[in-house]
Amino acid sequence: MSFEDYAKSYVVQALERTPREVAPNVYVVSLFVYDEDDDPRYLTAMVGFNTEKRVAETRTDASDADEARWNFALWLQNELGVLADRRVDREGAALRQQLLHNTTLWYSDEEEDADLEAAMQKAEQITSGFVRCS
Repeated sequence: MSFEDYAKSYVVQALERTPREVAPNVYVVSLFVYDEDDDPRYLTAMVGFNTEKRVAETRTDASDADEARWNFALWLQNELGVLADRRVDREGAALRQQLLHNTTLWYSDEEEDADLEAAMQKAEQITSGFVRCS
């Protein structure tokens, strides 16, 4: 299975864990992409959502209604799953690494030490590709 197909399936399965009583109140789904252990070669995506109820609860903490609705810091911060996390999604993590190793984007720690700028250029491309896949 390709990483792209796996990612789609993983996100769907994660979203299916949304409690039935909460689902009608969900207005947005989030895929919060971040580097596992601050290493751009190990990207993950936390699947979550926010609700109209949460927007109403945070309205007084926000500068306006748009901030209450769209500022991720005010969201529920729920976690339905973490795609490609080496600790909780080993299959996704293995597929992600296989994909990277089959491209010219993978770089070793030694290559990063020798040419940080080149490694960071590859890291940007890795992130862009991961976001497109997930």
